[in-house]
Amino acid sequence: MSQILTLTDISYCYPGAPEPLFEHLSATFAAGWAAVLGDNGIGKTTLAKLACGMLSPDSGTVSPNPCKMAVAYCPQRT
Repeated sequence: MSQILTLTDISYCYPGAPEPLFEHLSATFAAGWAAVLGDNGIGKTTLAKLACGMLSPDSGTVSPNPCKMAVAYCPQRT
């Protein structure tokens, strides 16, 4: 299984939030389909936006650079 997207030591805090949503988060996603599951408000959408380059982490790295690859994010309508 080839690794295609790696988030390393990611930290992110929304402006004005009292504490970071992610601190030192690391994850690797293999080529193909991947799903991120969790309760409401846990950070799934923020994680997807960081992986796609729609948001920039406060610290840590996303590799390869999402601007140089095809990463898709499909928002849900609620």
